[in-house]
Order: sequence, then C-alpha cells, then structure tokens
Amino acid sequence: MKSTAKRYAALRHDRGGAIEGLPLQLMILVIVAGLATTVIVGWMSAIDMPQGMGPIALEPGEIELDSELNGTRHGEGIVLEVTVHDSMGDPLPGAAVVLSGCGVSDGGGTVYAVTGEDGVALFSGLSMQLPGTGVGFLEVTATKSGYDGVSEARVLVV
Repeated sequence: MKSTAKRYAALRHDRGGAIEGLPLQLMILVIVAGLATTVIVGWMSAIDMPQGMGPIALEPGEIELDSELNGTRHGEGIVLEVTVHDSMGDPLPGAAVVLSGCGVSDGGGTVYAVTGEDGVALFSGLSMQLPGTGVGFLEVTATKSGYDGVSEARVLVV
C-alpha cells in the first residue's frame, strides 16, 4: 500500500487524470448558466420602461410687451396655450406645466397648470416684465410621473 504522500506525488505527475470528470462538470455549468440567464432575461422583460416626454407646442410663439415704465417693459392679460405631447406625438393629459422667467406672474406664486384630456394647459391673465430694450425668454417646462425626462421650450419675449 502506498503512502499518502506518494499517492499525491503520483497524481501531480498524472496529467491525464486531471481531465477526468471535467466534461460533465462543464456541461452542468453551461446548463446552470443558461437557465440563470433565461430567468434574468424573463424578469427584465417584465419591467415596464418609462415612456418619454415629447415636444411642447406653444401658441403664440412670441410675446410682445406693450407698455414701458422706468426702462422696464410690461405686459398684462397675456394668454399662452401650451400643448404637451408624449414621445409618440400624442397629446399628453395630466402633465404639470411650469412657466418661469421674464417676471411672469398670474397674481399668485409659481405659475403652473396641469394639461387636460387634450394635452393642453391654458394660461390666461399673465403679466410679464422685461428690463431694458433687449429680448428675453419665457421658459416652459413639462413633467409627468411615469414619463422619462422633462420637456422644455422657450417663448421669445420682446
């Protein structure tokens, strides 16, 4: 009977014995990896990807302020219609629309509205002011929960 040390020494020099059983183990590993990949891909396909925001349509595309006082131009009673679309170009109801810039005000705090079933948010009775004789921009931002990103547009104010 050989001693344990002699058996281990013989196994170290026996290169043919090391491969024994490897094809079976490799096949089992490939099958397990394939099943795991199938399960992960199945889970990923069940995840709903967020829809994207689309373009914003503005009417009018330019706002002209009419009166001037102390080097600042003012406008009152301004009406702006904002139509928000999804990434497919369809009107997007329930989107929050926020206006900012050019001192825009509706008499309250932040100027915002939510689009109706037709994707339209109507702002009326707005007041704006623009210092100097230059031009400015009214920033329009639209967001909706469950939709990826933010849609932005600008209205030229002269």
